[in-house]
Amino acid sequence: MSYFGKILVVVQMALSILFMMFAGAVYTTHTNWRTESEKQKTAASKANVEKNNWIEENTKLTTQLKADTDAAIERAKQAEASLQLSEQQFKTSKDQIASLQTQLAQAQTRAQNSAEEALARAEEARELREVNHEQTVLISAAETKNSELNDEIRKLTVELDVARSKNKSVLAQISNYTALLAKNGISADETVDATSVLQPPPRIEGVVRTIRKPAKIGNAELLQISLGINDGLVKGHEMTVWRPGAKAGGKTRYLAKIRIVTTSPDSAVGEVIETTRTGAIQEGDNVSTKL
Repeated sequence: MSYFGKILVVVQMALSILFMMFAGAVYTTHTNWRTESEKQKTAASKANVEKNNWIEENTKLTTQLKADTDAAIERAKQAEASLQLSEQQFKTSKDQIASLQTQLAQAQTRAQNSAEEALARAEEARELREVNHEQTVLISAAETKNSELNDEIRKLTVELDVARSKNKSVLAQISNYTALLAKNGISADETVDATSVLQPPPRIEGVVRTIRKPAKIGNAELLQISLGINDGLVKGHEMTVWRPGAKAGGKTRYLAKIRIVTTSPDSAVGEVIETTRTGAIQEGDNVSTKL
């Protein structure tokens, strides 16, 4: 039975009770049926109006209930759709979180690898700085050595120029001597005594550098001195060895006479050809062409 049917049953029961009351009243009071009939008609009409109003209200309630039910069903469908969408979004978010966790792990691995590579690069840079420092020191030493060698080259170049100049002068002198010999009827190829043509040494003074004692009896004592070709010495020049008063106790001592046997640009070796008893020759004693 529907809700509307139940309402009609209730209405019928109410009407039945009403009619029963009405019949009881008629029976009890024995009133005028016409008057009572009019009253009953009026009451019935009123009851009918109330019934109609109740039916109309019930219809409205039924319609409203159906509308509410349909709305509730629609909301339920929307809620279910929203739940499905939320579940889908949750699944998507879960997948995104898993993907982000994987990316984070990969980023952490790359960061660790980058840190290890940075440490390796830093160590390599430190080693390169050490090597660079060593190379800089070597380059600095090489530059210093190169500068010294350049200075030596310039010095030797100057000495070479001086030697060339002296050689040119000597060649000119030889040419003059050859012309002079030819003028006097002497051949330049003939062997002559060196002392007969030897030019006297210039006035120069040096010191004894080293002394070499004779290896056996009969050999002369040899002295290396601080004068050479650049000072005008040649083989055969004779020089005097002496000691100044400051070193000899206040009086200059004549020690020996030497003859030059070999020469070099800045030194020469002379053999002792004459000695005295005023003292032995020592390193640092003076040597000069004129006493």
